[in-house]
Amino acid sequence: MSESNINLDGFLENGLGCMSRKLGEAVIAQFGGAENFINKSKAASVNISSGIEGWVSTFDMTNFYDDNRNEILDFAKKQVDDFGHESVACMLRSMNSNIKSQFREAQVVEGLYDTDCEQHSQVAEAMASYVGSEVATFYHQFLENQ
Repeated sequence: MSESNINLDGFLENGLGCMSRKLGEAVIAQFGGAENFINKSKAASVNISSGIEGWVSTFDMTNFYDDNRNEILDFAKKQVDDFGHESVACMLRSMNSNIKSQFREAQVVEGLYDTDCEQHSQVAEAMASYVGSEVATFYHQFLENQ
């Protein structure tokens, strides 16, 4: 087993904070696997929407969100208190200027849960980007602390 695989396994066990291992593994799979995650995670921690495989199209990110919605929302709800927000929708609006400028809080809530509403793909894409960036950031923090 290579050192990077050992580090990645250690990261999944101990470096995800309040995120589940299942969601961490889903994010790595969205990158196209461990090797691509390791190679692209530094760039993704800064700007995940910069053409990184698995995080380019709204379609891919919306599907990622829809496939992992419960895990993503569990993680986001845990971070709401850490960031001092009232709700996941408030937190997302504060982190994403496009969401804040286009949607009221109630519309964001609807977009989080209703796959048929008009704003769902934009809200889902923002949540997927947030989670992907968080995992990439957590990974580099984990490596720095090794």
